[in-house]
Amino acid sequence: MGKKPLSASGIARMTGCVVFIGTCGFLAEQSFALESGGSVSSAIGPVNYSVGQPASTALGVYSVGTASTIDNAIDENTYYIGGGDRLHIYIVDMPSMNYSCVVTQDYYLIETTLGIIPLGGKVTLARAKEIIVDYMRQKMRGTNNKVRVLLEGVKTSHITAFGSVNSPGTYSFPGTMRLWDVLKSITSANMSDVDFRAVRRKSGDSVAYFDMLGFLYKGDFSQNPYIYPGDELYLVRTTRRVSIGGSGLKAWISGQIPIHPNERLAEFLSFFFFHEHADSEHIFISRTDDGRQYQIITFNLKLKQDFYLQDRDGIIIPQKGGGFSNETYTVSVGGEVVQGGTYPVPKGGTAVQVIIALAGGYTSFADTNRTVVLRMDKKPPPPGMTDGVSRPEMSGALAVAAATKDYLIIRIKEHPETIMKTGDHIWVPRKENMIFISGCVKLPGGYAFTPHKKKEYYIQLAGGFSERADKANIAVVTPYVEAYLSKSTKAEIDAGDIIAVPMKREFKLFERVILPTISMLLSSAGFLIGIVSLVYRR
Repeated sequence: MGKKPLSASGIARMTGCVVFIGTCGFLAEQSFALESGGSVSSAIGPVNYSVGQPASTALGVYSVGTASTIDNAIDENTYYIGGGDRLHIYIVDMPSMNYSCVVTQDYYLIETTLGIIPLGGKVTLARAKEIIVDYMRQKMRGTNNKVRVLLEGVKTSHITAFGSVNSPGTYSFPGTMRLWDVLKSITSANMSDVDFRAVRRKSGDSVAYFDMLGFLYKGDFSQNPYIYPGDELYLVRTTRRVSIGGSGLKAWISGQIPIHPNERLAEFLSFFFFHEHADSEHIFISRTDDGRQYQIITFNLKLKQDFYLQDRDGIIIPQKGGGFSNETYTVSVGGEVVQGGTYPVPKGGTAVQVIIALAGGYTSFADTNRTVVLRMDKKPPPPGMTDGVSRPEMSGALAVAAATKDYLIIRIKEHPETIMKTGDHIWVPRKENMIFISGCVKLPGGYAFTPHKKKEYYIQLAGGFSERADKANIAVVTPYVEAYLSKSTKAEIDAGDIIAVPMKREFKLFERVILPTISMLLSSAGFLIGIVSLVYRR
């Protein structure tokens, strides 16, 4: 009797049984491999990190290709694993085998399927990966699948800061933050008074000092480590600072730089990069005495001289052929800079920003938009500049202004590439939120500045003109030390401007000639009457 052929439904049932049995066998094999251990190729290598959220967290299993990882800027050889770090482990050829583990405070990795993985203490991320791969080798003995370990999430580092910080106390930062970023945060980015070259860090039982200049100019990350939970930072105020600039430098810090006690100039200069044509044989040091007198010292870096830096030294790196001559070339800086005073410049001139850097940079009150160079010069201003300058002979509150046209006023905002010449004066005004009205108005004084307003607006604020006002000869000036920039009366008023309303000519004659003459005559008459009375008494 022949066999009856299988029907379509029978074939479908048999196919389903085969698939079911095969799947069970595969799962049983993988379960046995995990329990008995096996051989796995290590494939830790470079990892591409990305920021995101895990696709699924069911039973600690993550979908391959969707697990979130942190920024790839982390240096796994210097980042230390700690409580709260989260690591992602997955088998390259087995998409279903993915594990997310959190590091405990006592340096264990715990995952429900894998069990407990001891890290053996405070170790770097690179070492933690090696430990995990070795552990997986024992778990998956006999297979050739590759294992990858990624840092998926970072711990929170609670640290304590003391000393020259805005608010001493405890702070919380992500564990991927480095020391320099933390310093900027706890000082509100105002590092001008902090000795960032001697930052003390206590981590556990160890104490270390870090020089941020090595990181800022040489990219030495050993001086800018990752912070770690429990770190204690101590900052002190700087008591010795110098400035550095010049056309021979590739870059400079905008501000003054702390120096160590008895620090040699050659050691200090080793942090910086020079241009190819920098004149290292004629480095100039401007040394001040009580901020009034100064001397220029020439230093040859190639001779390896023992020259020790002092507080408030100014270092200038010129380019070859642009050094100083026997004559002293100087410029002065005043206003809202850290350290105003007189500074030497090479005979070929130097950029205005170099001089501002030598002066320690701007203070927090500086109005950088109104920073100017005052230059004694009878020549007309260059194209694109404002409409002339004046230094008025003044009486009262700018009632009379006589323009002598003897200054050029160069606005740095409009001419940032200005080259400083000997005798120039840089003036950095203070931020103003007022304008000032003087002369013949009903209520002269200071008024709140409102942008995009003209003189008529502020005259109305001052109660309008008085009866003696000379409306046809109103002066609008911007003060710069002893110089005044005369502006068009149709121009918008800037913060700090002065609006001067003079007196009519007839009132000037009356008040300046007639009234003083009458007063003199009356005084003389009173004197004569007194003498006559004295004679008659006798």
